Amino acid sequence: MVGLLFLPKVFVAGSNTFGTLGSSAVFVSTGLLFSLLNEKLQQTNKQLTTALASVRTLNEDLESKVNQRTLELRQLMESLRDSHAKTDAALASMTDAVFISDTDGQFSQFNDAFATFHRFKNKDECARKLSDYPDIIQVFFPNGEESPLDMWAVPRALRGETVTNAEYVIRRRDTGETWVGSYNFGPVRDQHGVIVGSVVVGRDITDRKREEEEIRLLNAKLEMRIDDRTRQLETAIKELDAFTYSVSHDLRAPLRHVDGFIELLVKASDGQLSDKCLGYLNTIQSASQEMGHLIDDLLAFSRTGKVELRQRHVSLDDLVNECVEVLKFESPNRDITWRVDSMPQAIGDPTLLKQVFLNLMRNAVKYTSKREKALIEVGTTGEEDGRTVVYVRDNGVGFDMQYVGKLFGVFQRLHRVEDFEGTGIGLAIVRNIITRHGGRVWAAGELGEGATFYFTLSPVEIGI
Repeated sequence: MVGLLFLPKVFVAGSNTFGTLGSSAVFVSTGLLFSLLNEKLQQTNKQLTTALASVRTLNEDLESKVNQRTLELRQLMESLRDSHAKTDAALASMTDAVFISDTDGQFSQFNDAFATFHRFKNKDECARKLSDYPDIIQVFFPNGEESPLDMWAVPRALRGETVTNAEYVIRRRDTGETWVGSYNFGPVRDQHGVIVGSVVVGRDITDRKREEEEIRLLNAKLEMRIDDRTRQLETAIKELDAFTYSVSHDLRAPLRHVDGFIELLVKASDGQLSDKCLGYLNTIQSASQEMGHLIDDLLAFSRTGKVELRQRHVSLDDLVNECVEVLKFESPNRDITWRVDSMPQAIGDPTLLKQVFLNLMRNAVKYTSKREKALIEVGTTGEEDGRTVVYVRDNGVGFDMQYVGKLFGVFQRLHRVEDFEGTGIGLAIVRNIITRHGGRVWAAGELGEGATFYFTLSPVEIGI
């Protein structure tokens, strides 16, 4: 504002006119007044111009911030719309029922599978509030007891429970249709940890529960059959034990009698029997002795299934060398080349494994008997299912592979007794022992080209 100017008044006595200053003084005072007024106006204009420029700058900054904020809000709205679209797409693609509620049990979001899960035709038929559902469905615990509303998934989640695989049985009141649901649920919390809603995922497991029940019934039937078979097996084992006892005692006595009375008969004849009769008696005596060998082999086979396994670290090299010495003693007149590779240690019962090597190596000695120079090899060749593969190979008569399935059966022979003696039990004993050690045994051969027998053993590295 322009300040007030106070001009001095000049009074002349007896007169209403200016004093001695005259008209020129009045003119000077008026000019000074206007000069001061003009200066004040210019200052005010400058201040107004500065203020207007400041306001204009503020307006520009404010407009820029408003535009920036508007852009950010638009981007946020686009992001939210995109997020909602992705969420809707994800929910729509899910086969599990998904439903999200607020703290009042109002469903804010759910998918098509929610309608299918609750046996509605579409989403439009679904109720939006949890409190409406007791009029539509009944919910039961797995034990058959009806669940109150406050124990349904949504109220439990709103109380802060986080649960997986909670099972409920659901039944529609209008149709009576019943199914089993498995629920995963938990609370939805804000950034301060306050519960603001719930999220529930439900899956129809009716078919799975039906299959589980069928499996349970089948298992029960299977267990009954196993019990029956076990009892039958125990009975068979008892009968086998009785048979073994009979073989080891009752059958040996008649054989001893036959053999003994043949000797008595020869002595009593005092040389009067013809060569033909003596030949008959020798045949009878040989058959009796063969029967004795057969009884011994049957007993050996029976024992291999009963004897307790005493497994430990076994040096296969030592076992094979012991067997070679035994077989050299048994066949001193044979020209046999033994080629034994260095072998690793294994896990097993040393006594039973020695029986395996003896049986296979005796077989090799027997079936190379028609060779002028026999070659028998023993070694290992790689692994099978983490087990060491052991082999015994010979250059004997071999066998026809179409009959390989008979090799390891009791009393099974691929060659005539007249050509090669034996009872046909040795390989069955080998299979029995190796099976009890958790391995398997097999063979390969060709007529006139020899045979190779394989079996597997646990190496020390993975042994028990």
